[in-house]
Amino acid sequence: MSSFLGRSGYRERGASWEKAGTSGGENDGDAQKEEKALDLGVSGNGSLEGGVSGSDQVGEGAATDGRIGPGCSYSSQNIPAKQVPADMFRLRVGPNYGRKKKKEPSGEALYDIAAVDICKTPTNRMDNTFDYFKPVLGETGVEGSNIPYSFVVTASLPQQEPSMFSTPGTGPSNVIVFHFTASSKLISEMKKLSSGQASPAVKLLDTWCREAAGDSNFMGRFKTMCMVDDIEKQGFPGFISKFNGKPILINKSGAVSKYYEGETAGTLVKGESAGKDCKAINMLINVHVFSYIARKGLFALQKSFNSTNLNVAFTIEGRCDEELPEVVQSNAIIT
Repeated sequence: MSSFLGRSGYRERGASWEKAGTSGGENDGDAQKEEKALDLGVSGNGSLEGGVSGSDQVGEGAATDGRIGPGCSYSSQNIPAKQVPADMFRLRVGPNYGRKKKKEPSGEALYDIAAVDICKTPTNRMDNTFDYFKPVLGETGVEGSNIPYSFVVTASLPQQEPSMFSTPGTGPSNVIVFHFTASSKLISEMKKLSSGQASPAVKLLDTWCREAAGDSNFMGRFKTMCMVDDIEKQGFPGFISKFNGKPILINKSGAVSKYYEGETAGTLVKGESAGKDCKAINMLINVHVFSYIARKGLFALQKSFNSTNLNVAFTIEGRCDEELPEVVQSNAIIT
């Protein structure tokens, strides 16, 4: 896996490269101590301008020859990815989490892992993921919900050793794209939203999916957790081992894109679409703007991917009793 090239799950698709950009959000002060320590907003305005991007229309005219774009190499090397038990991650529970700080193993994940793409970009991070990788589409059968069947997380990690004295914002990237699809449990809970009987985690996810694209503060509740197996055997510096499995808030380094069904069958259109249900969400994580310590730690982790398992989970941060307990939204293990 050290080559950062490949895909698991289904076949790839390429398209032309153009230039555009979106902007991210900022942190909320309610995060607990260890989450504040890993708050990833850094200098500058945290925007995602200047990344690799393409058109807003997805599905028509894309190349199928396996190329992601000019100068961006691709290999069909299989990258194993599977679901891991969500209860390996400990998340917030109520009542009164703000005072008690109690965490317990998560309940069952809301999304299933469908595929993982790993590739290199030659000059910039990847912003418009769906111009280069076809999302896994489907139907929840629940009208009026804000939660899409397809949820994608795209993380662009710097290829180069990070510098303490600069935060470039973009550059050559190792890109990991996680494709998740709604689980039967999630779909069952979504059917209870209209009656108000859905679980707190699903209600919070529904609100996040509705608000995150237009509200940077709400978007900043998105959290990721990375847990390396047998980390004590990997020889990492103590500052990396200390934060193994700890939650990280994605605020200024994040951006959300929503996709709706286009006029042509099988296509998606980026942006709001009146009267239509959201079909897919792409959560972008730009590691290039993480703090120096976080970038240095993740750069070190990349070197170990061929010798250990990386367990990754995502969730939305709950901040009051009505939003707790937190539940893993989606997770995967990369081996």
